[in-house]
Amino acid sequence: MPVKSEGDIFAKGGSFSFRRTWVNYIPAVTLVQVLKDGVLQSNITTQIKATDNKVVELDFGTGTYLPAGTFTIVFKAGAVQDQAGTPNKNAEFTTTITVPGETVAPTVDVTKSETLSATPNLFKVKFNQNVNTASALNLANYKLDGEALDSTKAEAPYIELDTDNLPIVVIKLKDGWNNIGKAPAGSNAILKVSGVKDTNGTTIADTNISVKRADNKAAQLVSASLVAPNVLKLTFDENLAGSFDDIDDILDDIVISDGTTDFASAAVAPGTNNATATATISGKDLIITVDPQESNWATVTGASKVTVKTVDTGDQDLTDANGLAVKADVEVTVQ
Repeated sequence: MPVKSEGDIFAKGGSFSFRRTWVNYIPAVTLVQVLKDGVLQSNITTQIKATDNKVVELDFGTGTYLPAGTFTIVFKAGAVQDQAGTPNKNAEFTTTITVPGETVAPTVDVTKSETLSATPNLFKVKFNQNVNTASALNLANYKLDGEALDSTKAEAPYIELDTDNLPIVVIKLKDGWNNIGKAPAGSNAILKVSGVKDTNGTTIADTNISVKRADNKAAQLVSASLVAPNVLKLTFDENLAGSFDDIDDILDDIVISDGTTDFASAAVAPGTNNATATATISGKDLIITVDPQESNWATVTGASKVTVKTVDTGDQDLTDANGLAVKADVEVTVQ
């Protein structure tokens, strides 16, 4: 029974599926040549399809998509054989398929992208057709509220594929860069996509996507000073927010220490009065006014070296203006 050369060829993804009316199972394929626009290709992998042993697959090593062009596929004599007792081999035959180039610029599925980008600081841009990978992953082609992204602001982007095998570019802001947007829910922002090309070099029209950005850059303690014997001023690198019920509500966010003993509100001697305090915020400053009573305030703050350290063991109600808790484990010496 001869191996016939009639049949169909299908291009999908980064490979061709090549179906012929082979009489039965094909054990091996060799001697296949592929020319693209007349140029012999050397990076072709040929195999029998695992789920259909009458289909030959040719993988072009181009990733997800085949490039545009005219492909000539030559099965040399004896390239395939059937599973007959005495294997039948094909005569040489050639077939051609054209992968058309795109003439329409790629577009963004704005509605789907906005749905996928519901998590603050994580943006997902869904394209409606194949795109050039290098341009799609170039952070310079994305601006957040007018500011171009780069490797200092965002992690390396990557591509996911949707159920239709179309690309979704995923961009995540780096922790410690963004100080805009309420934390943790985020505030509205605009991600502008421009300069992305399809696989044939056609450029997308500028497109805006509504996203969420949330502050992920915690305010950091930069200095501390006793501006009066019982008044401690802490200065941070961002504007602050917060309210405190009492002195212990202040002290669960900071530790004041002389290196041996930490300041505590409790009275040193039984039956005497505990310390009290009030705290006010003015821009980047937290000003703590202490009424020491019989606490160890004077002993601790009278030492030759006094430090203040931020901690995250309390309720973290000392935040920046966007509601993000101040950075923990930052220690400064009181001046």
